Amino acid sequence: MSTPPPLSSRLKDALGSLSGTYLWSGPIVLGTDSVIRTEPGDSFLTLNGAISGSGGLTKTGLGTLQLSGPVSNS
Repeated sequence: MSTPPPLSSRLKDALGSLSGTYLWSGPIVLGTDSVIRTEPGDSFLTLNGAISGSGGLTKTGLGTLQLSGPVSNS
């Protein structure tokens, strides 16, 4: 299985899960500060790829966010 192209986030609230369980396995490039929203409380989002870029990442909402990709601090 091939790796998806990078998800490039340049919009506030561009990432999130709105109900259920979701998995993103590709890399994420943060071009600006970004917000990941997980709503409602039973939602579960796993980010399995590398996260890089100059932007910051903030999680909001009552759901669960799991970061499980490689750590490069780039």
